[in-house]
Amino acid sequence: MKKMSKLFCGLLAATMLFTGVSFPFTSNISEVKAAEADYSYEEVVDDLPTGDLLKGKEYHFSNSDLKKISSIKYQANHVLASYYGASETYKWTGYGSDYFYGKMSAKQKAFYKELQKVCQKYLNKKTNCSSSYDPDYGTFYYLDPVSSSLSRTDTIRVLQIFAYSNPQYYFLDHGFVSGYSSGYVYALTAYPQFAKGSTRMSCTKKANNTINSWVKQIKKQSSLMKKITKAQALVCNKVNYATSTYDQSAYSVFCDNKSVCAGYSSAFTVICEAAGIDTLILTSSLVGYEHEWNMVKIHGNWYNMDVTWDDLDNQYDLNGDGKADSYYYEYTLRNDQNFIYDYNYRNYNMLDSYYSHYPESIWKSYSIPKANLDTSPSESSMYMSAGSIKTLDKPSSVKLKKATKGVTVSWKKVSGAKYYIVERKVSGGSWKVVAKKCKSTSYTDTSAKTGKKYSYRITAMKNSKTVKNYSATKTIKR
Repeated sequence: MKKMSKLFCGLLAATMLFTGVSFPFTSNISEVKAAEADYSYEEVVDDLPTGDLLKGKEYHFSNSDLKKISSIKYQANHVLASYYGASETYKWTGYGSDYFYGKMSAKQKAFYKELQKVCQKYLNKKTNCSSSYDPDYGTFYYLDPVSSSLSRTDTIRVLQIFAYSNPQYYFLDHGFVSGYSSGYVYALTAYPQFAKGSTRMSCTKKANNTINSWVKQIKKQSSLMKKITKAQALVCNKVNYATSTYDQSAYSVFCDNKSVCAGYSSAFTVICEAAGIDTLILTSSLVGYEHEWNMVKIHGNWYNMDVTWDDLDNQYDLNGDGKADSYYYEYTLRNDQNFIYDYNYRNYNMLDSYYSHYPESIWKSYSIPKANLDTSPSESSMYMSAGSIKTLDKPSSVKLKKATKGVTVSWKKVSGAKYYIVERKVSGGSWKVVAKKCKSTSYTDTSAKTGKKYSYRITAMKNSKTVKNYSATKTIKR
């Protein structure tokens, strides 16, 4: 079960000494696998917050299934999913992450879109899932099949990425079924509990009520930091960490009181995306350390986020006020280094976070974003207070115009900005500051000379410690 890797671990392991042994951030995966061989699965599950992440199964269509799927009668009873877009009741397509989709090829995107259409159909219609039998796994339920001209490797990769990137389709169980009949066909599989259309529609309505309520609360917050910590609080206050019937699904959070890492990160993604905050889901597949967590994009920068590991389940009093705490912020919006090398690594040389947050290869194949900035929650306060975001949005709608004397630069106001820095570069030269503390949203560079080409960029600042986040570069010939 989940064990919190937190400051109180120091009390549980007071005799452990910090050895100072270095563990390179780019450590070879073979070292990780060698290290995990020292643990049995039972010991790991008992002692580490692995999240109880389960992998989806691969089923296979029988010959009779394939014959049925290719029949005219079957096709007539399974109207193309694209016909179901006009009268959507639940417009949840925007409740998933599009980060990895944006890195796919045109053919991969086309297959992804067909999966999206199918899921929209099952989200909005009382369509029963089809069922079949696999000798290894027993009876399973699946959505309408989709043909694929991609290689098997690419197809499976897209199927997996789609399921993890679209947790709003709570009825998916992360498995899939495949077969060949005049071409390869694949279908996503569903939880048996959501196979019946009328039951699923009732569950969708129930989940939608929670989602709408939570998104309204998130949107009311005055800053992005508060929006994200509110989303975390809603999830942590709703559930306790425990296995359940739907624990790999966001449904376990929205409509139950128990979940594991898959449910935590899935529900967090749904409500953040619905509130306009970019997220993505990552998983680790190291044996005994299977885990799922998030990354969140703020002002153009990505941060790591593990809602599961920040949930205290009201079991511990970290700040000593005599009250059990629901959650804290050690794993809230952290950079790569502090996320991996957490308090337990720095103080007790424990590598739990490194193993559990080692992304599996499916994500690496599409390039995982770097998290370079850190919100720096205070270790001295036992992480009971969230850190702070050190960037602002980059200025947009930058325009250049020749002035009577020089060049006028203008841009849109950035929320939270106290002033702006304007930089200029002459063709072939380097960037130089021409306005250190511009309080308005325009500036006239009177030193620009006629006949020369100039480039400009602007960054919004809250104070001198704000990390610069430059606008798009614009160029003009004076």
